Amino acid sequence: MENDIDLIKIRRFALTFGVILFTYILAGVELIIPAKITPLGIPLLIRSPDFILIGILFATIYGTLRFIYFYVICDVSTPRKARKNLANGKLADGSQSAESMGAFINKAIIDINRYLPTIKSDMTDKITAHEHMGDNSRWRFTGIDITNKMKIIGFIRDVDYYLPIWFNSIVMLILIIKVIFGDY
Repeated sequence: MENDIDLIKIRRFALTFGVILFTYILAGVELIIPAKITPLGIPLLIRSPDFILIGILFATIYGTLRFIYFYVICDVSTPRKARKNLANGKLADGSQSAESMGAFINKAIIDINRYLPTIKSDMTDKITAHEHMGDNSRWRFTGIDITNKMKIIGFIRDVDYYLPIWFNSIVMLILIIKVIFGDY
């Protein structure tokens, strides 16, 4: 991924506003009208505190939709797909091409260390590559075994990867339920 920093910021934004909304809802925050606050010594008067919840809700929805768009729709190389490609002898992005067999193996080892870090270094020494269907510019590698431990760790990483979607969806569902039953 070329823009890892930007995508990390999008994920952080989505999760931050999800947590803020979650805390706001569960804490049952109510401001006395009119509310007076003095940030940085400047007195402010809040006349419509309900808009704070609406603003947090919109920021949560916006962050979640951006995460879905950039991480799920635009990025074809999710960690789950990368692990599947590696298990099938391809590079993480699904490609099979490289300048030489050595370059392909080096790229494969970099991808394996990124997406399957629990593989021991002696296992990466056993990786071999062979031409794919007789084409000397396309390669596949063999020599790695995906253990149950790696599958469990992969599942945990997938849950973490999609956390902004799941968590924010649950928080918004809680808010909808509270609105329907008259708590807000």
